[in-house]
Amino acid sequence: MEFELNRAIENSWVVEFDCEGLHRVVQPHILGQAPGGVALSGLQVGGQSSRGKLPDWVFCYLSEMSKLTVTRTAFEPQPDFDAGHKKFQRVIASVRSPPAIPPPLTADPACRGGLQAISEITECRGSPIHAGGVFSEPGRIVCMNRWEYLTQSIPAETSPESMYKKLNELGSKGWELIAATDKQQSFFGSGQTVALVFIFKRPVDPSN
Repeated sequence: MEFELNRAIENSWVVEFDCEGLHRVVQPHILGQAPGGVALSGLQVGGQSSRGKLPDWVFCYLSEMSKLTVTRTAFEPQPDFDAGHKKFQRVIASVRSPPAIPPPLTADPACRGGLQAISEITECRGSPIHAGGVFSEPGRIVCMNRWEYLTQSIPAETSPESMYKKLNELGSKGWELIAATDKQQSFFGSGQTVALVFIFKRPVDPSN
């Protein structure tokens, strides 16, 4: 009997048996060694009950059980079944705890679709997204920015004031300077800087 109950608990199968003169249909949750012998703790969902209400938690010693049948009807473990452990000196078998409920997903305000699963969000900042277009943090969905780039060449002889004016003009339009290099031209075997090349980026306008 202990082997059959162990297998039923491992597979979350409903069992039927007689205990204390009553026929019981039980979702077995814990099998263990109690002070009076090996016992079963489970949620009775059918059959006869001495307390007149179902479902109800029951505790039965195997020495008082008979006519055991493993139905192979699956059930979902109850979230509060751990409370039954205190009745046992040693646990022989126990159902697996139900998976924890994840925290609600919150979406980046720029992600259209509100509080939805990642697979249900179809746009980010006005553009379609794919699996590679988002990344997640615990309980949060974050959209990745889309960027556009600009290369600007300024002649080397340009005065610093004029150069700063041009850079500030681009900055006021949302362009961020990310790199700069010089453009050289060879004159009689030696290189001479003829221009400064600046590279900028800015987020793509969602309306585009």
